[in-house]
Amino acid sequence: MRRIFRLCGLLAGVFILSGCVVVGAPPPPERPRLRHEDPATVAMDTDPAELFAWYLDSARLLSAWRFREGRLSVQRLKLATLPPEMEFLVGDLGRLLLKEGSILEAADGWLRDAAHLIAAGRPEEARRLLAQMSAYLRRGEVLFDDVAEAMEDLARRTRIRELPADSPQRQAYEELLRVAARVRALLTASRTAAIDTSSAAAFAGLLPIDTRLEIDEPVPAYPGRRLTIRGRAVEQAPIPSGRAVRLWLDGVLIGRFPLGPFSMSLDLPPATLPGAHALIARVEARGRYLGAEARRTLTVTRLAPAVRLQTPAYGIAPGLLTLRGEATSQLSLVGDGTIAARLGPAARETSTDREGRFILGLAVPPNLNLVGLETVAVDVRPREPWHAPAGTLGRVFIINLVSLFLASFVLPVLGAVYVLWRSMGVRAGEATLPADVVTVLAPSGAEPPRLKVSPAANTVAQIYVEAQRLIARASGIAIEPDMTMREFLARSQPVVRSAAFEELTLLAERAVYSAHRPGQTVNRRAAGLLERIREDAAHGHG
Repeated sequence: MRRIFRLCGLLAGVFILSGCVVVGAPPPPERPRLRHEDPATVAMDTDPAELFAWYLDSARLLSAWRFREGRLSVQRLKLATLPPEMEFLVGDLGRLLLKEGSILEAADGWLRDAAHLIAAGRPEEARRLLAQMSAYLRRGEVLFDDVAEAMEDLARRTRIRELPADSPQRQAYEELLRVAARVRALLTASRTAAIDTSSAAAFAGLLPIDTRLEIDEPVPAYPGRRLTIRGRAVEQAPIPSGRAVRLWLDGVLIGRFPLGPFSMSLDLPPATLPGAHALIARVEARGRYLGAEARRTLTVTRLAPAVRLQTPAYGIAPGLLTLRGEATSQLSLVGDGTIAARLGPAARETSTDREGRFILGLAVPPNLNLVGLETVAVDVRPREPWHAPAGTLGRVFIINLVSLFLASFVLPVLGAVYVLWRSMGVRAGEATLPADVVTVLAPSGAEPPRLKVSPAANTVAQIYVEAQRLIARASGIAIEPDMTMREFLARSQPVVRSAAFEELTLLAERAVYSAHRPGQTVNRRAAGLLERIREDAAHGHG
């Protein structure tokens, strides 16, 4: 039995000297993002040798029993964009490290459970657990050989050994080799401790003591209002360490509490800017007791009050428009806030009372643009820092007396001028009518004249009138006095399809309405079309 304890003591000494248990050591610093980790700044020519610094941090976290953080550090490399020839190697190495971290974390848990079973007088259960742990660690040692081989392959591909000895990439690579050796020693020592219950109990007494730290999800906060922060810190140890939880907001220390549940209330400064703020709780490492850190994002915002506005049904310009309303909020009363009202060029400010109500008289000027349905804008600028400016709109019908006066005076004058202008225009048109104009009557003698054409267009017009009678008789469509040539064509074509009548309509429109004077060629063409139209009307088709 003494030999077993001496062996455990020897293993523990080797374990500590090799650096596998670096109790009390500060955690590795938070690394900045890789240049090729952010897809927004991807660079295909990024030096892959920088990966060794990232792997170094992951290995340090694993060797310091911060298994979860170590795995997350490796997983973040999935975001990296690398040259194609490096992607598979880096992905394979990442998977190996994740498996190795899981084995170390499982072995740590089994060893602690075995120590508790031994202390509870249940050695047989502890032996079965240690046997399972030993087989699992044997897989970890084999897997570690694959990790070492993958790191060596990455070193060859990146030519890391050709860099200067003082370069950051070369130093990170060499430090990574030393940390990897400590991780291998950790695997070996853990497997040796699993030989029997005495070794396991002695070895478990050297393991670091975990600390759990949490911050409850904070509710939205408001500048100038009270904020309550709650959380808890628990260390997995029978003897309290006496450490404290320190709480920071945006890098400023705001509280210090003993381990256990903690809670604090503070008033946010009124000048706190809306947006995301960093809330960090931290317990420092001490001896075998591991440190811990928890982070939350505190959202600071301002609440816009609800504004209710009452406007009269109508207003007189010029005159006084009375506006009433109130501003309410879920947080507090909106007292002594500034109210600004606008209606076109008219504007005025007032303040709310203690209850958030306001009454405002707005002087409406005799502006000609203010007439009919107009928009009233009311803005609220609260005095409290936790309230945001707000506003609302209202509608009011403005009766502009100036516009009415001008309309009653100007409209009759304008009407008289318009009537005089129209009468003068008609007489002028009749006086300038050319002497060679003749009238073409409509098909029915009872109807008034339909077309006034010059003698040059008279032939084509008369032929069109005859053709129109034929189509009207064949189709049964009445010729309305106000019907245009195109409208009659559109209504008759579905009944009596005649391409000749369609062409004659175009010729007649051109002769009657354009400045073009048809000659003998057009007259002969119109006469020929009339004969075809007779046939179409007789047969009822084109």
